[in-house]
Amino acid sequence: MLKNKVLLVTACLCFFVVIACQKDAGIIYPSLPSSLKVGSTLALEVKPGAKALDFKWWVKYEQMDWVPVKNWGPDNTLNLVPDKPGIYAVQVDVREKGKETELEKKWLGQIQVAN
Repeated sequence: MLKNKVLLVTACLCFFVVIACQKDAGIIYPSLPSSLKVGSTLALEVKPGAKALDFKWWVKYEQMDWVPVKNWGPDNTLNLVPDKPGIYAVQVDVREKGKETELEKKWLGQIQVAN
């Protein structure tokens, strides 16, 4: 009898997790390839769904600090052209258009750039 109750609680927890995930389901983020050649263009696009959003794009090279490469605005794309080999990381911040509070800071991953 106890076994059935444990299964019921587990099912309820899963149900709530699914509802929480669907809240932000309108935004689709791009995936990064694992590698790229120096001078090649990496084209990234966030698909915002129905909401009007603003984006801020960041890039980090190796152990350097994060650098904003596109400030807040409606442009949901980034064309990154690495000029030297190494490891690059990309992040995009998202907020509703005209708002100050960020909805999300989304780390898209890192990519190995080679000659």
